[in-house]
Amino acid sequence: MGFKKMKTNLTFTDLSLLSSIEKNRAIQRMEQINAIVNWSRIDHMIMTRYPVEKVSKEMQRIRP
Repeated sequence: MGFKKMKTNLTFTDLSLLSSIEKNRAIQRMEQINAIVNWSRIDHMIMTRYPVEKVSKEMQRIRP
């Protein structure tokens, strides 16, 4: 969920940002949260209330 996973083939931009990503506290905190949260349970709760079919029909109505 929530954030970009690093690819094994890095681009020049990825290499230039690598040091700042390693020191980025926000990304470290997101990884900690991701390790703790049971996303499958949350996903189940959301999907039972907002099924994909219902959401896409509403989006089609809003965005013709």
